[in-house]
Amino acid sequence: MNRRDERKLQVIELQNNYSPVAKYNPFEVELEKNGKISRKKKKIVLNKFISWTVLYIIIFIIAAMTKMFVVYEISNLGLKKIAIENRLNEVKVEVESLENTYISNYDLKKVEEKAKELGFVPNTNIKYVNISK
Repeated sequence: MNRRDERKLQVIELQNNYSPVAKYNPFEVELEKNGKISRKKKKIVLNKFISWTVLYIIIFIIAAMTKMFVVYEISNLGLKKIAIENRLNEVKVEVESLENTYISNYDLKKVEEKAKELGFVPNTNIKYVNISK
């Protein structure tokens, strides 16, 4: 085998083992000085990824629960407002009916008696003047 064939074989071996992604892949396994495989970097990156993912999920759940609580409280306030408005309308109707009852029960004889008590006298000498001339 000549030197040229050796080079070709070496190039072929490099191409089979070469991975362009390996340089940039954070999950890639590293070789230590003695040739043993080290998986520390992969575990650290994976742990960071999992912890950040869990953190984002917790934040999302808290935000969703807060939104649900706010929507629930707003709907309750709306229902309370409607109940208070209905009660207000009932009270208005009741006040109106009481005013009508009070006016209708206000007897004219009582008015005359009250007027006499206050010193008013009935006027029986009323003279009318015809101004249409």
